Amino acid sequence: MNETKILSNFIERTRFEDLPTNVFKMVKNSILDALGCGIAGFTLEKDALNPIFALVNEMEGKPEATVIVDGLKTNCLHAALANGSFIHSIDFDDTHQAALTHTSSVLVPAALALGEKVNSDGKELLLAIALGFEAATKVGQSVMPSLFRFWHSTAMNGTIGAAALAGKLLHLNAEKMNLTFGIAADIASGTLACIEFGDLTKSLHAGMAAMKGMLAGLLVKGGATGPQDIFEYSKGYCNAYSEKPKLEKITENLGHPFEIIFNGIKGFPSILASHTSIQAVTVIVRKEKLSADLIKEISVKTYNLVESSFCNYNPQTLLAARLSVPFCIALAAVDGEVTLQSFNEKRVFDPKIRDLMKKISVKGTPELNSLYPEKFPAEVEIITKDGKKFCGGEYYPRGSYYNPLTQEEIESKFISLATVTFSEKQALKIMETINNFEEIKTISELTNLLVVPRDTVS
Repeated sequence: MNETKILSNFIERTRFEDLPTNVFKMVKNSILDALGCGIAGFTLEKDALNPIFALVNEMEGKPEATVIVDGLKTNCLHAALANGSFIHSIDFDDTHQAALTHTSSVLVPAALALGEKVNSDGKELLLAIALGFEAATKVGQSVMPSLFRFWHSTAMNGTIGAAALAGKLLHLNAEKMNLTFGIAADIASGTLACIEFGDLTKSLHAGMAAMKGMLAGLLVKGGATGPQDIFEYSKGYCNAYSEKPKLEKITENLGHPFEIIFNGIKGFPSILASHTSIQAVTVIVRKEKLSADLIKEISVKTYNLVESSFCNYNPQTLLAARLSVPFCIALAAVDGEVTLQSFNEKRVFDPKIRDLMKKISVKGTPELNSLYPEKFPAEVEIITKDGKKFCGGEYYPRGSYYNPLTQEEIESKFISLATVTFSEKQALKIMETINNFEEIKTISELTNLLVVPRDTVS
């Protein structure tokens, strides 16, 4: 029962040279994907995000880190809060399936902000992000899926990952890393209400997790104490948030392989639980050339969590629609595809989509639930008004470990997102810098590129 110590020791002793080539390539792709989402999110969700940006701007602070796109310089905690919220705002950011955590939306803003403060180089940041992934997802697997009864994994397990990242960048030893985990676990929070209501709290969860994990590390760096051995403590993190915590998951095969290998880069701008259903529905409607007007019923069998947590049949916001599996299924059936352009405020209340949602049933089954989380199974049956029946199934979300995007697709996704806000020339320069990330001497070589040139601002 010394999981916290073992994890803390692993973080202290692991060096950049310990990372296999495929690991730091995955870290680079995670940075690229997260920043693409944040750059687009800043523009597409500007009105929704404005309260966060306005408050950070008003509070000012020591100019030690950059708020992306705008270029505001503020303290590292507030920069991470803003940037994490931007990245998570369009729900197109990556997801680690087993931990069900949007890990990069927490770790990338923490790395940028704290890296600017302490003047980290590219290798230090690549290592810190890889270790943050390891902590967030190992601890996440120890408490999932039970944690997801009430709590949002990104907010909770993301905070743990940001604490590990901060501890590494601040050069904390294992004993202090242990204390950092104690403080981070104590202040982590974020309920699942955000999924149903689709409000600002879901975006805030990523930014707050980044900020809280960094805060824990900075406090310990300054001499603060916290609870020790928090993961195995009888009233600590794992026992508080899981009915049957699997503590062995925390230390099982640490770094063999690194958990970031299993990270998934999303292929659709919606909740991951919707993706296999989207894939199955689009295959059927395209192949059979089905018009949504001809559909009498769509039945989806899947794993239990989809039915219990992601089936809002009356989304009232754009984000709530992205988080509603029935909405995403209806959108796929009506359009024959789901893209970033598919989602806008008008579509949330589109009568055609709303009418079709009434004909959709989503049910978890014991057989398919037993396949989760290695698989995200969805078996779809579409019945038309003239009695025809079409069936299909998908088990791995596009972009996941077993159904990955190609490097070309990952880079194309980034360019499409970044050019929502920046010129293609600037987007390509950002991508080039990230692809050579281990060579940069200071993170400002990247953050200076993440700002709209002032001569383009009216």
